[in-house]
Amino acid sequence: LYYDDPLKTAPKGFSKEHPYIELLRHKTFGVEIALSRKQVLDPNYQEYCTEVYLEMLPFRRYLREAVTVQ
Repeated sequence: LYYDDPLKTAPKGFSKEHPYIELLRHKTFGVEIALSRKQVLDPNYQEYCTEVYLEMLPFRRYLREAVTVQ
């Protein structure tokens, strides 16, 4: 697993009292899925990767919007 080195203080535009400050201090977020050898070697692997990417896209969009200070 990959772990980032979170910010030491609240990100610019956010109070250190924010209810989700521990999450907001992270510099990266990730989504992972376990794959079997059979899945990786399957002839339809590329299509499967596209499906997974499209499923996680709303999460990525949400995060981008959630951490954008306006």
